Amino acid sequence: MSNEKPDLIERDAVLRVFRAHNYVPGHPLLDDVNAIPAATVSGTKPSIDWSHVAPEFVALARNPSGLAWFHRSNPKRGSGGWDSNTYVQASSHASYTPGTCDWRDSLVMRPGYKGE
Repeated sequence: MSNEKPDLIERDAVLRVFRAHNYVPGHPLLDDVNAIPAATVSGTKPSIDWSHVAPEFVALARNPSGLAWFHRSNPKRGSGGWDSNTYVQASSHASYTPGTCDWRDSLVMRPGYKGE
């Protein structure tokens, strides 16, 4: 990680994100805002090399726990995570990258998937 400090605009954005998620003053991440990568603010979706995934799985999504799952149908977002009838854990795949976005924004559909 670079030793460069984020500019004040990035730092303010990071603080807004953490405060919006109920982090309180004294939280270790708020004590050292410079330790928070810029990607935390903008967020990136999880990714996978879909050629390594069985064709029956059409979606990838991360739950609030941080675990990612492949789904056989388009999952629906619930209060505790993504719901579908059949799913398997995705993080065992070497090409899996968790991304940095909020779990609610983490749904990624298989390229070319046309829907149910």
